[in-house]
Amino acid sequence: MSKVLTFFGGALFGAAIGAGTALLMAPKAGEELRKDVRSKYDTTVADVQNRARETREMIEVRAADTRTKLNAQLDTARTGLNERKERIVEAAKTFRDEKNQKVEAVA
Repeated sequence: MSKVLTFFGGALFGAAIGAGTALLMAPKAGEELRKDVRSKYDTTVADVQNRARETREMIEVRAADTRTKLNAQLDTARTGLNERKERIVEAAKTFRDEKNQKVEAVA
């Protein structure tokens, strides 16, 4: 996430430097220069918005993939635990039955 923020910060900083340089170096009339600056500003804002949308979509896809993988691992772990539980319960029943048979044999 910090890489994305760094990128957008750099993009905005670069846009500001570019706009300032254009203002200082442009041999255009004021009205024409303002239109050019506004156009550049609008283009930069649209570009940043598009990149933010693309980044958000990418993060949402990755989060969904991660959730799917984690849920699959959780299901596998639950299945394994249930199988172990059943084996332990069965072993306990067998042990109890054997113990009862020995007690009955002695009695």
